[in-house]
Amino acid sequence: MPGESERHAGREVVPQAKMSRQAASQRRSVGAFFGGRMSLYKKAWIFAIWTFVVLFTFPYWLPFFQKLLGPFGTVAGIFFWLGHGVASMVFFSCPDCGLSAFRGSKGFFTTYTPWPRRKCGHCGHDHTQADSSS
Repeated sequence: MPGESERHAGREVVPQAKMSRQAASQRRSVGAFFGGRMSLYKKAWIFAIWTFVVLFTFPYWLPFFQKLLGPFGTVAGIFFWLGHGVASMVFFSCPDCGLSAFRGSKGFFTTYTPWPRRKCGHCGHDHTQADSSS
């Protein structure tokens, strides 16, 4: 019957209209690919690995930008690289206090690392645990 769930390859398939928004977004998320909800620590490590790949492939993609965009390609390549550093500070923050997972503590004089911290340097939140709110 139309509009009802069907059995497909031994599992029940629910129509998209009946699926809750949270379940639909979780199904489409990167976390579903890596085995369910992802912790901030795991997300940050995946981003850190991607950043290292970008660093090590620098001799290949910078000339590509230069060939594609001309003299502006060098500037675009530098901003592309710096954007990864800014993204690590902005998009991977502690859900409790907002401190970046790559930052040591709050304050003017602090340390940044290319790898994420397991616990928040400010409030002590465990970044290895998947949050139910995200």
